[in-house]
Amino acid sequence: MGSKRLSTVRRSSCKVVVKDNLAQVLCPFCLPPHPISLAGPAACGTTVKVVAHQILYSAVPCSLCGESSGTLVRIADQYVHVKGCTPGRRLYTSPPKASKLASLAWRLPAAYHKWLRRRGKVVVELRKGAQVAGYAFDKAVPND
Repeated sequence: MGSKRLSTVRRSSCKVVVKDNLAQVLCPFCLPPHPISLAGPAACGTTVKVVAHQILYSAVPCSLCGESSGTLVRIADQYVHVKGCTPGRRLYTSPPKASKLASLAWRLPAAYHKWLRRRGKVVVELRKGAQVAGYAFDKAVPND
């Protein structure tokens, strides 16, 4: 008869020490605590996993399409659907930088815009409310 090997996982929040504007993540299980990284397991076997959490909303109107059905997320003080509800329109967390060259490109024929999209870029119109605030280059998003 062979022996069974049982293993479990313990989890704990990492200790973070900030020194000279540099953050160092320390092992929460070892004494004295030693630095650990995302690169791989530490000598003690501890690994770091980073998880992102986002609050989902429902029954609030979408800033892009106006509908309140479906699942929405909050960006700044506005709500948008998780899955794109309006192709070609986006709400930026940090908008791209306005450009005079993009302003010129906006006025060029559709053939130029197709050529630009094949190279992974698009020209976008930046708006503040109902007014045009400028134009910028952005990465092309599939199904946009």
